[in-house]
Amino acid sequence: MKDMIFLNDYETVKEALLTKKVHFAGRPQLSSTQIVTSGSQSIGFSQHSDEWWYRKKVAGKALRYYLQGPRLEAMVTHICKDIFPAMEKEGPVFNSKKFIGLLIYFMLYDMCFGKRYSNSYNNDHNGTPLLDQMFVVLKRLGTVYVENYIPFLKDVWPSHNWCQMLEESKKYRGYFRKEMQKHKDSFNPENIRDYTDSLIFSNEEIKKDKKDKGAHHLTDTEISLILGDVFIGNCRPPSANDRENLQFLEACMMESIRRGTVATRGIPHQALCDTSVGGYDVPKGTIVMINYLALHTDPKYWKNVTKFDPHHFLQEDGTINHKPDNWLPFSAGRRVCLGEPVVRCELVLIAAHLLQNFDFTASSDANDIPELGHVNAGSEPPQYPKILLEKRVVNY
Repeated sequence: MKDMIFLNDYETVKEALLTKKVHFAGRPQLSSTQIVTSGSQSIGFSQHSDEWWYRKKVAGKALRYYLQGPRLEAMVTHICKDIFPAMEKEGPVFNSKKFIGLLIYFMLYDMCFGKRYSNSYNNDHNGTPLLDQMFVVLKRLGTVYVENYIPFLKDVWPSHNWCQMLEESKKYRGYFRKEMQKHKDSFNPENIRDYTDSLIFSNEEIKKDKKDKGAHHLTDTEISLILGDVFIGNCRPPSANDRENLQFLEACMMESIRRGTVATRGIPHQALCDTSVGGYDVPKGTIVMINYLALHTDPKYWKNVTKFDPHHFLQEDGTINHKPDNWLPFSAGRRVCLGEPVVRCELVLIAAHLLQNFDFTASSDANDIPELGHVNAGSEPPQYPKILLEKRVVNY
């Protein structure tokens, strides 16, 4: 069993993730994550190495290439216009958990595979097998497996939970392998259809770069696992260019992330060498947990810790502070989330579309509005409140 430490304040987290980012860029290699990542071939869970760095480089290049032009805002606009009639039809009580989850899922599906999956929503609500499978795998990752602590048991006497995790992980990985193969068979470098095509294209481009001596060819498994990692104005639809005029709305989104911190501890880090943090020695191999909930509720940095206050993210002149201290929902340093720019832009665009098309009010029953809860990967989210919605007249 490895030693474990928790970092609970911004100063020590900053030292670990930024000042000594290479020292703490490792990941503990558990038996369960080895299975889910096909032997540590993903970005999120694999160990820090030259191969990992190359995967991250390809994924970042592919994301930047794919998002050139108005693709993101066009995708958000199309999916919102497709699913909003179903929201209106189900009203007046709005199931925020279901519909917001579907909006995000459809956008990921469209971005990765170039398919307008949302078109099937109104006729076939059961057409989301990947979404269902994703939640199953997340729940399995949050399960405690004795095989993680006594590894040889997985080979001689595997538990029931372990066997179920093997089966569900195989289904999940198989879906991305299948899509990956379809894209390889029909790939055309002159027509980049989606993020999967962009990954294939960027992998080939970086490999051709003779100046990049660390480049190696990503396998189909590595590319499919990168795809798996992706799956964390009244007269016109909102666009990415409107973010400058929607700063209070973006501050609301950032405050929502702070108050509703989901990944309270995130993915564990591991010390790659003998080092120190906060004045204490940290031996090589020590597991390091970041307490993001403590960061987001530290009264030293947040004036109204328990209240929803968007002004936490606004400066005196009313402009937004995009990188405030102690706000690290996407982590930092070597392990920062690649998708942060996309997620933050998507959140503002989705919220703008919702507010442009509907008026939202809380249920009159105070018991329907629960306190914000905090969960980690693999746990069930808190109960969502009942919200009433009324369609607004919007002419695009």
